[in-house]
Amino acid sequence: MAVRPELAHVQLLDAREVAGLLRVSMPTLWRCVKQERMPKPIRFGPRLLRWRLRDIERFLGAERPQRVNETAMVKTSMVSEHLS
Repeated sequence: MAVRPELAHVQLLDAREVAGLLRVSMPTLWRCVKQERMPKPIRFGPRLLRWRLRDIERFLGAERPQRVNETAMVKTSMVSEHLS
């Protein structure tokens, strides 16, 4: 089966590769997928799932500011509590 030219550049990752990029365990990866907290994988068969690298990169780019903001909010609330 020949690869369609428009799909030749698409890079696909398996679950272990995605977990490695996200620095999470496999159970955490599957929990996030189930809770719809990250991109869904593409299903190629009953046991073959893959994620697009570009989807994971976008997800990482979108998650970083949120994590930073949450951390800043937690630190701000801790300082406020300490000062009161």
